[in-house]
Amino acid sequence: MLEKYKISRGTLNAAYKQLAKNGLITVTQGKGTFVRGHETASHSIETIDYYLDELSKLLSLDELEALIYRQLQQYSRSATVRIAVVESCPEIQSFMVESLSSFKDISISAYQVEQLLEESPSIMKNDLFVSEQSNLARLMSTDQMSEKKDSIAPVALTYCSDSLCGFAAIPSGASIGLLCNTRKFFETCRWELSEIDSALMPNSFFPIGNHSSADFSVFLAKSTVVLTIGEPDRLLCEEQLQLLQEWADRGGQIILLKKTLDKGSMLYIGDCIRELLMRGSTKRTYVSSK
Repeated sequence: MLEKYKISRGTLNAAYKQLAKNGLITVTQGKGTFVRGHETASHSIETIDYYLDELSKLLSLDELEALIYRQLQQYSRSATVRIAVVESCPEIQSFMVESLSSFKDISISAYQVEQLLEESPSIMKNDLFVSEQSNLARLMSTDQMSEKKDSIAPVALTYCSDSLCGFAAIPSGASIGLLCNTRKFFETCRWELSEIDSALMPNSFFPIGNHSSADFSVFLAKSTVVLTIGEPDRLLCEEQLQLLQEWADRGGQIILLKKTLDKGSMLYIGDCIRELLMRGSTKRTYVSSK
């Protein structure tokens, strides 16, 4: 190349360094220079052998194995599956996010169904769209989601065992109130709980965020059992908490109502995450060991 192009050795070395820096070539000491993407498997093995030989002069094989394993684990953890939880009911969405948080190597964002119908481009950057089966028809009605149909994972939720045990302890003829965010969730619970037992159907609900103590007193007066979607001290103001405690002291019963993805859905989502990680279509961030 020096003779053909009539250039100095320093210029040629600088060009090689720039190509290597840009990731276009690989320079292996004692082996040669190779265009990246065209290396054969045998060359890759030879390169690994060369560096292992060099490193073995400084470290034992056990130390090398431990070092490589640690770096591979760090590299693997840097891959993230981006999951969008799509739901029209805030309470259901919160339960879904909490369930999915048990998985590793994921990031979760939450969207209302209406946001997808508005064709927001940022939502489309997610790898997996998790939603209840009942939302599928609305989601598939948009062009952008119909193109993403293979990335949609329909799931089902079930009541947690603690909640079911609480339901079993509700006395016959109890007047049940529900402490939640929306009337939609209240209506959903009325239907679902009546399917379990007609005696479990809530009669009234109190919206979280209504800080009127007078309204809360009326709600409690009509209820002998209160189902709540979260710990009361996180949902109610101080005065309402005092009213609730006084009501409980008079014999009122408080039951935590919580839902989670059923076992089949959890297994299905786990398979989807593993497949995406193996396929390598997820966002990858390289973490420096420094």
